[in-house]
Amino acid sequence: MFTIQAVWDDSLAFMRRERALLVPLALATLGLGNMVIAMAQAEPSANPADPTALALQVLVLLAAIWMAIGKLGLITLALRSHCSVGEALRHGGARLGIYLITALMIGVIFGLLFAPVVPQFAPYLTQLQHNDFTHIHLARWARLWIAVVAIFVMYVSTRLFVLEAVVVDRKGNPLELLKQSFQATRGVFWRLLLFTLGFSVFALILAAAVAASFGTLFAILGKLIDTPFTGKVLEALVQSVLTAGLGMIEAVFTAKAYQRLTGATTMASIFK
Repeated sequence: MFTIQAVWDDSLAFMRRERALLVPLALATLGLGNMVIAMAQAEPSANPADPTALALQVLVLLAAIWMAIGKLGLITLALRSHCSVGEALRHGGARLGIYLITALMIGVIFGLLFAPVVPQFAPYLTQLQHNDFTHIHLARWARLWIAVVAIFVMYVSTRLFVLEAVVVDRKGNPLELLKQSFQATRGVFWRLLLFTLGFSVFALILAAAVAASFGTLFAILGKLIDTPFTGKVLEALVQSVLTAGLGMIEAVFTAKAYQRLTGATTMASIFK
């Protein structure tokens, strides 16, 4: 039987039992990747074509890929009993290609849906580059289009809630994996949507609280020792630990939701 409470209980029980494997893996992949990205973006270059800036962009891309492998590895650990960290990482790496292709396909489709309203933002490019979203006036049809597409994206994203677990557990081309994910979440859309929204709000509030408290503390510390960069490093470290923790919870919950929805108790024969 699928209920959010049942999946949450499964997730907590598994995390307590396997924390010796889950925590190091989450820190070494999600935490480390987030730390690299944060440090690479700490001092943005004024010239994007500068060789150093290009190198940092490549580093950010590699860190993001490493985080994706870690997420798939965490899901592998949650789906397969008696799996080592090394086996989980190898399996995550083996499934990375099909996962990226599937994610890219979804991203392209969503991008094409938003494409008709892109020209509406042309007069505000300079404003948007400075993260200023005030005083942006769009045509009524554009606002309606954005609202409709946003609702559609939310619906599809929720129906694809267990896509990562499907990619980890099953073989097939991207279309087959998307179809299997849709089939698994049939009839539980609203429960998954409410959980996703609740978890997202909780994560945002927690991240904001950590940034407000530790960020201020570390900024003051950096000024006191006359090395502001030290404060940025410490703040990024705390944020990376938080990212690892939340990512671990999300990965385990996804795996346990997949097991409840499909009745799978062990991984399919894809794990060889």
